[in-house]
Amino acid sequence: MLMWARRWCLLRTSRMHSRRSSLKPTRAGQQSGPASPAHGRSQSWPWVSGLVGVNVLLGAVNIMLTVLVLMVVVASSN
Repeated sequence: MLMWARRWCLLRTSRMHSRRSSLKPTRAGQQSGPASPAHGRSQSWPWVSGLVGVNVLLGAVNIMLTVLVLMVVVASSN
């Protein structure tokens, strides 16, 4: 189960990296105008910070559930 969780996390991070790399050309393309880079940045950063917050929250929940399951397994083995 732990290996499955690690694979899922790795798959998730690789998906996020591929999304970021696919977003980079659009950001570079937006920099042609004088006012467009700041405008694009102000639109995209709250979305990215929201994703980071959700990811951190899910990571914390994942760690707590893992500890809980390990405690139950240790308690049931005694």
